[in-house]
Amino acid sequence: MSTQTQRDVIDRNEEEQPQKKVKITAHNGWKEVLVRGGIKSHFTRAGATAATEEHLSVAARPRKSKISLAMLPSLPLDVLFEIFGNLHPLDVLHLARTTREFRRVLMHRSSTTVWKAARASVPDLPACPDDMSEPAFANLAFDMHCHNCLKPNIRNIEWNLRVRYCSRCLKTCLEPVDDDFKKKYGEKLRSCIPVSVVHSRKTLCCTKEDRRALVQQLQKLGPEERAALRGQKKEEMEKRSAHAAKCEEWSSVVVKSRWEELDRIRDARYEDILDRLCELGWAEEIDDLPDRWTALHYNLVLIEDHPLVKQPKPLTDRIWKNIEGRMVRFMEEMKAFRLRQERKALVQKRRCIAAVAYSNYQAEHPCDDLWPTAADFLAMTEVSKVIEWPDTDTVTENSFEAAVENLPGEIKEWRYDKAMEVVGKLSWEGYRWPNTYERKREQQQLAIAVFVCLKGLCDTPINEQEPKCMWYPEYLHHKCNRIRELKWKERVSPEGIQLGRGYPTYSVQQPWSAEALMFADKASRTARNIVEACGLDPLTTLAEEMDKLDPRIVCLKCSFGNRCDGERPMVVRTWRDSVIHSSKKHWGDCRVQWQMISEEEAKVQRVSEGEPNTSEFKTWRCTRCRDIANEPEKMTRAELLDHLDLMHGVEDFDAMEGRDYVRAKDVPPLQARPVKLKPKATDPLVVVTAKNQISDDHDEGPCWSYW
Repeated sequence: MSTQTQRDVIDRNEEEQPQKKVKITAHNGWKEVLVRGGIKSHFTRAGATAATEEHLSVAARPRKSKISLAMLPSLPLDVLFEIFGNLHPLDVLHLARTTREFRRVLMHRSSTTVWKAARASVPDLPACPDDMSEPAFANLAFDMHCHNCLKPNIRNIEWNLRVRYCSRCLKTCLEPVDDDFKKKYGEKLRSCIPVSVVHSRKTLCCTKEDRRALVQQLQKLGPEERAALRGQKKEEMEKRSAHAAKCEEWSSVVVKSRWEELDRIRDARYEDILDRLCELGWAEEIDDLPDRWTALHYNLVLIEDHPLVKQPKPLTDRIWKNIEGRMVRFMEEMKAFRLRQERKALVQKRRCIAAVAYSNYQAEHPCDDLWPTAADFLAMTEVSKVIEWPDTDTVTENSFEAAVENLPGEIKEWRYDKAMEVVGKLSWEGYRWPNTYERKREQQQLAIAVFVCLKGLCDTPINEQEPKCMWYPEYLHHKCNRIRELKWKERVSPEGIQLGRGYPTYSVQQPWSAEALMFADKASRTARNIVEACGLDPLTTLAEEMDKLDPRIVCLKCSFGNRCDGERPMVVRTWRDSVIHSSKKHWGDCRVQWQMISEEEAKVQRVSEGEPNTSEFKTWRCTRCRDIANEPEKMTRAELLDHLDLMHGVEDFDAMEGRDYVRAKDVPPLQARPVKLKPKATDPLVVVTAKNQISDDHDEGPCWSYW
């Protein structure tokens, strides 16, 4: 066979043999793709070839060489020790856990100087105890992993136990050193084992591992050797406790300094964010941001408490670019809140102006009848329209002239509605009344129309269990009918007419309502019996007529059924005080007997009592402050004169009753205190049956009270 023929056969055989597979790597991958036709695509071949060439050009770019520390273990030990000695103990600990070479070098006893040098770089860190190695001490002080389950971010260290445990491992790896522990292992074991008061368990604990190791060690020794071991352990525990105290102090200082550093970073971030917001035009809005008290009640987030502001990270341009939109939205929300609050303040100011106009109208039209409160006046349609005018309009007292002109008709209709509301609470069984306004008004004034207040804002004495009984007109003018206490969320910017000295704290006026009044059925039955005992008709006798008559009554229940005979001493009371006495001492029993003493003896008693001294009682109101903001409560005469002088410039000799001050309508007439007499029998005798027998002690002598 010729040479040329042999070459053709060889070439043909090479073509027929399968080609060897090429291993695709990052260096030759794109070349092989290009050789095999490029990236297959659904688009044109030209586009696929161009994409392949583009990827090839990108892949062909030179890459930066990675810095490798593979040669670091091969350096001389003195050079390595010099480098490692300048690291933090935690860095040395992490380095020892990277490779076997580093672990072999750093965990050798000859590397102790490295650990000591690294520990010396930490300020005020106590020395490593004699019974611990340097790596173990560094692991305890700086590595924040649970020593049992390796859970990260465990910051609580039990220095005396020399462990870090998570909350779950605290329950499984510790046991309390209590009475059961002492009974089981003995009293002497307590002083030979490390213990600590764990904060999460609030009790003295030790590790189960330390207890198990010590018990096993003691079981192998004899009595003398045990005593020696206990003495040795006690000395070790004393040293251990002293070292733990130093470590605890150092740890608290480190934590405090760390918090201070984080606070400085937060403050710097806060100032940087404020500066950047000022550059965007929010400087004036930043000055008007709500305070912490307002934010608490309106559930707002302060700018310093915003999640994007209080982070302990320095503010960079990149971070600000990411949070700028959210911070601008936050400022827009704060601006909207400020505008709402300013609107509320403006409306509140207009309410006060309207209340002054209403107060002046009352002063110009004096009347003893019940007046609507300032809150009722503000709720009128014409008044509310003026209050809701736009912010650009100016509101003065003259703005309410149209509303004041319609007041007579509004007040007449209002009084009729309130009279119906009060009369609807009266419940006298078996009595039918004409359905006329005059007769309804007369019903309210009867002596048997007794009410009590259930609201609790009035000045009822603490030692009294029963509410105070009220007659006409005091129950109509009772302050609980026209005031309410503000809720917690309303106290930041209260709406309505606020009340002043003498009223409950955080209280405002409300529209007049009889919801707090309750008809006292038992007291009404007692009053009916007393009126009948005086020989009068309870369906026509008014409370004012009973006060003018001023009869003196004897409770035959307290005298054990004995009637007036001129020889037996008995307690004599006024008719109102008798109703109160029955409510307190006899539970309002309507079968209690009553007897009126003779008119001659009653006159003698009234003369002996003399004129009541009202100077020490709060019975006066200032007419200049009626139904306006900070209206004071009832005052004594001395307090009233001081108030007129300080607040209104009215001297004592210029003050005039009816113009500057009036007697409060919600104060009952002064009642003489009960006294013991020997009253004679009256003819005829009108009594009512009795049920209970409860004795009563009274002070003798004439004196007066408002209950």
